[in-house]
Amino acid sequence: RWVGGDIEGMPEQVQGHKEAGLDAIAALQLIVEVAKREQGAQLLNSNSIMTFLRQGRLHTRVTRHDAHQLRYYVASGAARHRNRWHQVWCHALQTSHVLTVQLSHLDSHMSELVAFAVTYTDRLTRVLTVTCDL
Repeated sequence: RWVGGDIEGMPEQVQGHKEAGLDAIAALQLIVEVAKREQGAQLLNSNSIMTFLRQGRLHTRVTRHDAHQLRYYVASGAARHRNRWHQVWCHALQTSHVLTVQLSHLDSHMSELVAFAVTYTDRLTRVLTVTCDL
């Protein structure tokens, strides 16, 4: 359960570990697998996963660590390198997508999806502008 932006019961030293990006990627990969089943998606929804993706420490780390590096990722041509926090961002997007496939019939999820998009509007606009030549 996510409480105050943190995963309840997770020790502070684990959340602050320098390999936290790898831990976040592994956790989000597991969350995606759980979300692929409707029961799992409903359980994640009832535990506020979308709120965590846009308000938790994960959000803070992604926006802090990836904000400037995202430009380098997009502009680096054929030798693109995805930094770890960009990978976390991609997994967060995948998580929201899989949940939406499973929960699109729920108004509450759609409201959370809109809030997610609003939270990341600048990031989404910047990426779409660069990648789609808008």
